[in-house]
Amino acid sequence: MRLEQIDIKVGERLSQADFKEVFDQGVTGKGIEIRYDEKGQKYIWLFAKEEGRYNDDLGTEQFRFTGEDPQGHGVEDPKEENQELKRGNEALRNAIDTPVPIFLFYQSVAREGWEYRGMVEVISFEYKSDNGRYIYEFLLEPVEGDSEIPSPLQVDNSEQSTDTKEPPQTQSTVSRIVRNTALVKELKGQYEYTCQVCGDQRRRNNGEPYAEGHHIRPLGKPHNGADKKSNILVLCPNHHADFDFGRIRIDPQTFKINHAYESKVDGTELRRKKEHDIDERCVRYHNEGIVQF
Repeated sequence: MRLEQIDIKVGERLSQADFKEVFDQGVTGKGIEIRYDEKGQKYIWLFAKEEGRYNDDLGTEQFRFTGEDPQGHGVEDPKEENQELKRGNEALRNAIDTPVPIFLFYQSVAREGWEYRGMVEVISFEYKSDNGRYIYEFLLEPVEGDSEIPSPLQVDNSEQSTDTKEPPQTQSTVSRIVRNTALVKELKGQYEYTCQVCGDQRRRNNGEPYAEGHHIRPLGKPHNGADKKSNILVLCPNHHADFDFGRIRIDPQTFKINHAYESKVDGTELRRKKEHDIDERCVRYHNEGIVQF
């Protein structure tokens, strides 16, 4: 099952059998479970309990979540061992720099099953002393505006007709949203409507230049990218599609382009203006979550 096909609402309570029905995957009993959908998109389940060894502090704003104990062969009594930055703990640590969808579930004493509390993001972490041992404690925050997740992403086709008319939105199998805002228009003007990958300038039937704005970390759920200049590239239609389908990888340090099949641009450097600062975190998110080669 794909992430965009998952149908679950905040407040819904799931049994172990329900997880298999909703996510097409079962739970193992760990506090942090790393999962992948059928397209290879990584996501995480977090399980917190009202009562237990850690007594996770859940709130409506920022709250703390304790990492998982050591696992595997040779671990006889995890409760007496320090936690390690491995498996689920490592996945949460990496989610700070390269965010992934994180589903939070909560189990109360009075009721059975796991209540879905919404999606969260990792703000920071701390390795701290706890009753004679060391644990990883993660500071989490609810994803703003999350009510039900995830919904299919949509395409805004406004630039295929006019730059001012608001078109109807239609569901697409391509995980892409294009917002024809003044912000995107301004950035296109800075690049004179030339593609940051190939340098080409496309033209409309009337001779006016044409380019498309691409959000490196996609807008909308489950990616929740920001609509800001540092997350936007100006591209020709061909290379916009290549980004959408994960056929282009960008080095976040050198901005060198790695193209899956186009030798003409493979190995070249992404074109950048001095006034256009590109967020390296968004680039890393694209490389980890969107790239398909």
